[in-house]
Amino acid sequence: MKFSEFDVNKVIQNGSNLLACESTKIDIDGQSALDPKEHLAKQREMLNKHLGLNFSFMGIDSNYISKEDLELNFSPPDVKVKQEPKVDGTEGLSNDTSQLSLNCIKKEDSNCFEPAHKKRKISAASFEEMNVENNGVNLWEETKQWPLEAFSDLLVHDLLNASWEVRHGAATALREIVRIHGKDAGKRLDASPEQMELLNQLWLEDVALRLTCVLALDKFGDFISDQVVAPVRETCAQVLGAVANILTKDRVKNILEILLQLLIRPEWEARHGGLLGLKYILSVREDMKEFMIPVVFEPTCLCLQDSVDDVSAVAASALVPVTNIIVTTLPEKVASVIASLWNALLDLDDLTVSTSSILQLLASLLSYNSTYCSNSSLGNFEELVPRLWPFLSHNSSVVRRSVLQALITLTSANKSGDDILWLPNILQPMMRLLFQRSLVEVHSEIHILLYEVWKNLIAHSSLISVASAAIPLLSSWISMLMQPANVPYDSSTNPAWLDVPHKMKDKVLGRFRNSTFSKANQEVYYIGGNDAGNENPKEKEKSIVRAKLTAAKFLGLLLSYIMKPLSGDSKWFTYPSDSETPLESFVKLIVFHLNFKSAMQRFAVALVLNEWAIFGEDMCPPAVKEKCLECLNETLYYDEIGVAFTRLQQECKDFIALANHYSVPLDLSFQTGAVFTFEQIVHLTSMVSIAFSSIKLRPKILETLEERRKSLFRSATQTSNDQTSLTVMVQASIAGALVSLKHLPEKLNPIIRPLMDSIKREENELLQRASAHHLVNLMELCLSRASCPNPKILKNLTNFLCYDIVCMNFDGDSNSNAQTGSSSEKSPVSRSLSLNEESIITLANMQKSAEKVLLRRSNSIASKKNLPSVPSEEGSPDDELQKVYELQARGSTYVFTHAVEHFGKGLPEKLPKLWESVFQPLKSFINPDESSEEVFSSSLNLTELLCSLQLLKIICPFINIELHPELESILPRICCCLDHPVSIVRHKAASCLGRLSKVITVQTMNVTLDKILGNLGASDNEIQRQGSIEAIACIIDDLGLDIVPYIVLLIVPMLGRMSDQNEQVRLMATHCFASLIKLMPLEGGIQNPPALDPKLMERKEQERLFLDQLMNPKKIENYAVPVPIIAELRSYQQDQILVGSKSIPPNIHQVLGLIGHSSASLDRDKMGYCLGCFFLSSDYKSKLCHLVCNRCKM
Repeated sequence: MKFSEFDVNKVIQNGSNLLACESTKIDIDGQSALDPKEHLAKQREMLNKHLGLNFSFMGIDSNYISKEDLELNFSPPDVKVKQEPKVDGTEGLSNDTSQLSLNCIKKEDSNCFEPAHKKRKISAASFEEMNVENNGVNLWEETKQWPLEAFSDLLVHDLLNASWEVRHGAATALREIVRIHGKDAGKRLDASPEQMELLNQLWLEDVALRLTCVLALDKFGDFISDQVVAPVRETCAQVLGAVANILTKDRVKNILEILLQLLIRPEWEARHGGLLGLKYILSVREDMKEFMIPVVFEPTCLCLQDSVDDVSAVAASALVPVTNIIVTTLPEKVASVIASLWNALLDLDDLTVSTSSILQLLASLLSYNSTYCSNSSLGNFEELVPRLWPFLSHNSSVVRRSVLQALITLTSANKSGDDILWLPNILQPMMRLLFQRSLVEVHSEIHILLYEVWKNLIAHSSLISVASAAIPLLSSWISMLMQPANVPYDSSTNPAWLDVPHKMKDKVLGRFRNSTFSKANQEVYYIGGNDAGNENPKEKEKSIVRAKLTAAKFLGLLLSYIMKPLSGDSKWFTYPSDSETPLESFVKLIVFHLNFKSAMQRFAVALVLNEWAIFGEDMCPPAVKEKCLECLNETLYYDEIGVAFTRLQQECKDFIALANHYSVPLDLSFQTGAVFTFEQIVHLTSMVSIAFSSIKLRPKILETLEERRKSLFRSATQTSNDQTSLTVMVQASIAGALVSLKHLPEKLNPIIRPLMDSIKREENELLQRASAHHLVNLMELCLSRASCPNPKILKNLTNFLCYDIVCMNFDGDSNSNAQTGSSSEKSPVSRSLSLNEESIITLANMQKSAEKVLLRRSNSIASKKNLPSVPSEEGSPDDELQKVYELQARGSTYVFTHAVEHFGKGLPEKLPKLWESVFQPLKSFINPDESSEEVFSSSLNLTELLCSLQLLKIICPFINIELHPELESILPRICCCLDHPVSIVRHKAASCLGRLSKVITVQTMNVTLDKILGNLGASDNEIQRQGSIEAIACIIDDLGLDIVPYIVLLIVPMLGRMSDQNEQVRLMATHCFASLIKLMPLEGGIQNPPALDPKLMERKEQERLFLDQLMNPKKIENYAVPVPIIAELRSYQQDQILVGSKSIPPNIHQVLGLIGHSSASLDRDKMGYCLGCFFLSSDYKSKLCHLVCNRCKM
């Protein structure tokens, strides 16, 4: 097919529509009632039609197919007798397109000079002969054609199949073929370079025209919700883009002409397909955009007003990637396009498909800060901007993001710093919408955009405009911040809430498939999202806290602006003498809420105060600060647990009355009428449980009492936990606000204790991270104090982080429990960690993770029907204690990482205790220059050493780059820890090396490839091999794709260790080998690291040659037979001579098959090479007595 002979209008006029399936599949039930003769005639007619042989209108007999042709009973295995019906996309073409059909037939055959039926017969007759003659010779080397020619022809043929699945599959395969092999498609070996290039272009031209036919004829569409999905057209457009990326510019211009013809077709599917093709061509041909944009701009813009919403959506999405070119090449057209987009917003609503694309295009055009994008000639922005507001509550996050990006551009257009003139009249409703959206938004990235718009509004508005718009709503906004999670916002009673309906045009002028219904029920909004209980509780809580933090940030920035002291400048205004200033009113509002016992009120006020202190100067009055200190010293029950606490008290009194009724002995302090604390209630339940064993009651009564006791205990525990959670959250937020206000009392315990409690107990990650930041700021404020609490804080945080270490009791370590004060209380982790010197903890952790996955699968709902239930460990004390330890370890991690980031290169001077805790044990307890027996000092304290390694692992990614030489200096000392007999020391050192490999990659890998790989070959020391293989496993896991440049140097040693006599080493090496081998294909395209040791680079080339020979035995050099042979040896004879020359034992073939298997074994005392190296070694005879392989050092 050629451009000069192609007419897309005739293809659409005469071709059959490509629907979801073949029409015969639909009509087959109707044909079942026909007699055999009629059925045979119907088959002949359909087959002639599919083959394009229906020429009866020209007076030509069309009975080319006889009865016998339709009664075939056998066909060769690889002959597809039903290939012909797949060309129905071009059936019915007139005489003017007969040459086009002839070209199609020629293209379907790999040899276009032979008739189709002749080639088909040859293929069938020679089927068995080809199988017989194919004796392993590479047939691709003998043929002159492109190897993928035949397969690609089948795919091109299937593009016009009646079944949409076949069309879609063929297009998907063609997309990958063109993307990878498109530059070689259609070429022949017997052609000159110029002819090859021409053949390639002709093949691509043919494919492009067939893809265009599919875009024109395909009618298949599926609908997901309100949006159309056209998988065939979409995929074919992607293939067309890949083809256009290789075609010459003239041929691309021809494609554009055809696609532009599709844009004016009456069939909306054809317009849709043409726009999809333009979209991908515009994206890939960067070199032709300046030519293409003026050609396609006008037709595409006309499609923006298309009556079919799906067409306008694709038109907008096609222009979004080339917005920058439009602005530079057609500046005079931009204003009219933006004006049309503003008008198009009146046609959009929540169910309009093109909403997202049009808003993205509008935001993209506005983002170019030119005069035509922000000029008042575009219209009155006071009228235009409110058209965006309804989409702030759109269900699609893409739409909301596009709206905010447009608002960011509009509110930041004035770079001179002057106020935006059109903003004051719409400032208040705009601020109301942004604030309420921040409270109900789920996505964190949209929170960032909301804050950007809010900041622009305040920065480009006058103080009087902001104050008059915000001060009347300030109290309502703070109240909205205190909204309970399970109570929706009531827009009818909330004066700050604003509902903005869509402003629609006359429905007669609306779009096709545009929404015409009005919402019968008002949408319900909850804080943190619209769903009250459909999410995971932890995720829901996280969304709520994120929303509150963002809204508090809004208010903090606002307060820092409107609470500024007034000056004589005309920009400021004065308040009446008989009225309160905004600061005085706000102070009264803050104190009012702090006087309540509501946790939500105090928490919201603390968040606002914290943000106000961050943004503004020290404008907070002393009365507010003192009130916050007073709240920190209070002990109270919050209103949020009032109902549960009252119910608990009544339940406790009822239980006491019931116990008295049955003469259960109780303490005199438990009298009905008193108010019991949580501790008293828990004590009561434990005391009654003991009393039950000393009295005689009927079993039924005793069972009733026990059930009531358990219910009371559960209620008391749950209510107590709720009270504790609220206390931790509120007290930590108030303490953080005081730290931000830099108001510290003489005694710091009221400030430090809430923050440390949050580090230990706060389950919400955002609040725990905020407490960590406040604690770091507190440590900075305390640097100048005489009695600095920082060392004690750091010591406690270290104990939190190293919970699995400080409770361990190491033999011979007298100081191991000094930090905990007790040797009897141990964490579940410390009890589960074995000190066995022959264990690899990383491997044990991997096995435990796999067992947990299997356990979860066995406990699934489907499995429970067939398998006995497996007891869950969720309620076990060890499991609960483990969660507590992990929670405090996470909090301490946040503190350490933020402290290292915050203090930067001044860390050693600002926090010397932390710096010493990390580096001093490694330097004082380890001397890598000594002999192996004296590497570790006699005064070694394992607890300090392990804590040092754990701290280093946590903080090393955040250490300032100027301090990296200190990290490099301790690498040899960490490597020495890999030889320690205690397994947990090796594990911590290996984990630390893995993390260091991400920070100082080249330096760590130089040490790894030199020292650690050397220890990996220590055949007489299992501990060294275990430590080395564990370190390599951690490095591979931490580096990920960054390990690719070092794969060649690691994979051969792993191959050797996979036959290690130690089972744990074998399993760990197998895991490493599996991780490396899947990345092996990427190694060829990666350059060597610039700072890699030259010796390692030379070794890398040797290992790469070795691996090439191992994976492709043909690359092994042939053995030179000393006896002259007057004959050309065959390949298998050369292999036999090669094997025989090495004197491989008779069973070596079976052994070689087990390379890498854990059961593979070989007498290493009798050979010097491991299995793979032995097979390839040419000088093995001189090294048979060596114990260690001389190639891979195994």
